[in-house]
Amino acid sequence: TNTSTGATGAVIAETFAEFGHEVTFVHAKDSIMPNPRSALRKKSFVNYQDLKTVLQDELGQLHYDAVINAAAVSDFSVSKIKKDREETLPNA
Repeated sequence: TNTSTGATGAVIAETFAEFGHEVTFVHAKDSIMPNPRSALRKKSFVNYQDLKTVLQDELGQLHYDAVINAAAVSDFSVSKIKKDREETLPNA
């Protein structure tokens, strides 16, 4: 279980926005958010696949001078669960 709150990413995004940089804050759905006065775009994700899609879309369509990744997401996902010799899909 990931217990990360997103506070580090929120502070980083807020700081860069306050210094006048254009910031896109990509965050987990329940993440701590930067100060609402900070002028930045927000994109949310729920799991690794969502994050991957958001990053591919953003980096494929827009120009970024830098990308800072503070997200604590797994780089793997479960393809099946085996219990008592029976296999099920994780979302079943």
